[in-house]
Amino acid sequence: MEKEKQNKLAFLVTRGYYSDYRVCAVFSEKSLAEKYIKQFKSSITFEELRIEKYCLNPYKYELNKDYKPFFLRMTKAGNCTEINVKDSSYGFEDENIDFGRDVDNNMCISIFAKDEKHAIKIANEKRVQLIQQDFFL
Repeated sequence: MEKEKQNKLAFLVTRGYYSDYRVCAVFSEKSLAEKYIKQFKSSITFEELRIEKYCLNPYKYELNKDYKPFFLRMTKAGNCTEINVKDSSYGFEDENIDFGRDVDNNMCISIFAKDEKHAIKIANEKRVQLIQQDFFL
């Protein structure tokens, strides 16, 4: 079964910072959020209204399958030198795979998987793609 892509977005109008941060309104369309700001901007002169964009139901497929978020470090040759379950959503934006290189030219990758074996399989598949794209120096 093909994985469903999550394209629905929410546009939050927010104001304030830190302990004074708040959500003023939530919209399904950016144009409505912009109109809200235009209409209410004059009544809130001391604080800037902003639009923040969020994906609705991020990782729905992965969460429904009870996948866990993993971080892996892998050499160009395919040796996994580090693997652990992530304790934060940092590194996951709108996609379920985020990758980069460390100072030793190893691939660092954040992915969702069933278990460590599955995570290593997914990382190896991505590593092969990246080798073909001359990702490794």
